[in-house]
Parts: sequence; structure tokens; C-alpha cells
Amino acid sequence: MKKYIYILLAGLSFLIGSNISSDYNQFKNFRAIEDYDESLKMLFKIKNDTLVANYNIAEIYLNEYSNYTIALDYFSIILDSLDRVSENKNENLELYKKSLFMSSYICSNYLGMYTKGFNGYNSFLEQFPNDELSESAKYELEILNSFEQSKNNLLKK
Repeated sequence: MKKYIYILLAGLSFLIGSNISSDYNQFKNFRAIEDYDESLKMLFKIKNDTLVANYNIAEIYLNEYSNYTIALDYFSIILDSLDRVSENKNENLELYKKSLFMSSYICSNYLGMYTKGFNGYNSFLEQFPNDELSESAKYELEILNSFEQSKNNLLKK
């Protein structure tokens, strides 16, 4: 009996994985022809099953719709899900790293959330000091440093 249940569960897992894969492939096809509404429909179907779908949703809202708040929300879902980098698999590490950088970028360059961007870039550099994006993070921090100093001076008064 246990054998049949195991086979049934394995088959069900395969079917679910197959549906996710099919929806993700459809997303890629829609994105290739720049049909972003249909791309999002496919991603919304699988966003609870795979973090990469959330990353792609965030990218579309950022780059195609310039909706920075929604993009930040989806990058934050990834960051919240992968809270501790050391516990993550390599596949999720890249998602975490890119999401941390992009959320910091959105905060500091589009939403005027300078402190949040500043803290995000610092966190990025602490965790990934030798990453290819570390120079960009350092550059952004140089720009944000004046905002942080002004804020701290105002708070001291």
C-alpha cells in the first residue's frame, strides 16, 4: 500500500512540476515577443511555486511598466523567502543577490527611500564583497553617503 501511495505522490509531483515548467516556457515565449501582459499571466500562475517567477515579475514591472513599487514588492518577496543567505542553495543565492541589489537600486534611484537603499547596498557589500555588482554598489553608496550625512546632521539638531 505504501508503495502505491509513493508512486501516486511521485506522479503527482511530476505533473505539478510539468505544469510549472509548461507555464514557465509559455512565459518565455510571450516575453520573447514582448507580450508582457500574457507573460505576467503565466508568471502569476506559478509565483507561489517558484521564486524565479517572482524575480521575473519584478523585472517586468521594473523594466517594462516602470512600476517601481510593485517591482520592489516582488524583489522583497524573494528577500523575505531567502532571509539567510548561508542556508540557501546556489540556485537561490543568485536570486537573493540580484534581488538585494535591485531592491536597493529601486529604493535609492526611484522611490527616494535613500536610507533603505543605503542599508541594502551595505548589506550587499558585506555579504558579497567580491561580486561583479560590488563596484556598482560602492558607486551608489558614494552618492547616497551625502543623503545619509544630511539626515544624520538634521537628526542631531
